[in-house]
Amino acid sequence: MKILPAVLIIAFDVILATNLVHADQQTSKDDGVSHAKSLIDSVKALSKNADVDTIPGYSGTDLPQIEYYENQDLGGLESDAVVEVTTGSANEAAQFAYDQATKPKLIFPDTDPILVNAATIGGDAVLNPDLLTIKSGNCASTSGTYTSPELEYCTAWYSPTNHTCNNTLNVDVQWDEESNCPIGIGFSERRALINSRGRDDYVYARAFCNPGLPDDKVSIQVDASDGDSGDCTGWTNVIMSTNEPTLRYSGKVLRPRFTDRCTYVPVFIKGSCADNGDCAYTATYHEVRPWNVTFGDGEKSYGCFGSKVNLDLYGFNKDMLPANRTWKNGSLYCSYKSASVSIEFEKPEIIRTPIVTDTWSNGCAGYEAQQ
Repeated sequence: MKILPAVLIIAFDVILATNLVHADQQTSKDDGVSHAKSLIDSVKALSKNADVDTIPGYSGTDLPQIEYYENQDLGGLESDAVVEVTTGSANEAAQFAYDQATKPKLIFPDTDPILVNAATIGGDAVLNPDLLTIKSGNCASTSGTYTSPELEYCTAWYSPTNHTCNNTLNVDVQWDEESNCPIGIGFSERRALINSRGRDDYVYARAFCNPGLPDDKVSIQVDASDGDSGDCTGWTNVIMSTNEPTLRYSGKVLRPRFTDRCTYVPVFIKGSCADNGDCAYTATYHEVRPWNVTFGDGEKSYGCFGSKVNLDLYGFNKDMLPANRTWKNGSLYCSYKSASVSIEFEKPEIIRTPIVTDTWSNGCAGYEAQQ
């Protein structure tokens, strides 16, 4: 049992030597392993009578290879032996055998053009010696057949090597911006009949598409008209807060041509927008007339053909009206006719949709092609 490590190392030399003469290294390894197994019984017999001092290279019994006898891990035996050879701890012959076994082998089949052309040239020379012989004192001209040179590619096995490469993902994000309403255009328009003197006089309200306003503002347009040409004003723009819960005076006084002359129509607006962008506003219109003044017994009396309303409560100021009329009697104005228009709309905004483009920059393609 003491000489087993030396015999097993010899068996490994057989494996390496076999690798030199066989193209299939796996087959050579298997043959070496089988041969080593066949020596086990004979080694056991020799261990009973042999004098260990007569064995060349005997190094005692405390060797790392002892574990292979009990375990017989042939895979571990092979890998450990390779480590010893490659790290220089084995003898020079084993290292030389290993180096020769790992060198690429160039194999030329019988059909390779190099061998075929060589055989053709040799055969032609045998059949016609004059092609290669020049007779003394005489020059002869002749012709021969030549084969065009060909480029041959030979492949061989190389030891695996490690490379580092990057396969990079480039992400490009472009934003597609689109408004939820026609920019610069009024929408969600509504109207109501105010009926001045029996005519078809209307008041109007609509949202105005201006997504560039601050988040807490919306634009609403108002108008009043008798439908005939010659109106004193057109659509009037009013910037409203998105939270205007109480009725208040907003914007300018409208002056449609409800009568033969332009009529003053203050507009009062209230409303709000919910968090989801749904907005609702109500515009209330008052057709304001001057009070009629009559004189009697040195005193003035005022008459109003309409409703008496206190518009000051909503922020209206009579200074917005011409100064040469009697617009108020105390705190009351004379509202000849009134009407309200309610509109609902989605708050104007720009919808931004990301457009993502992925592009791979494969820095590993060159190495992958070499596999």
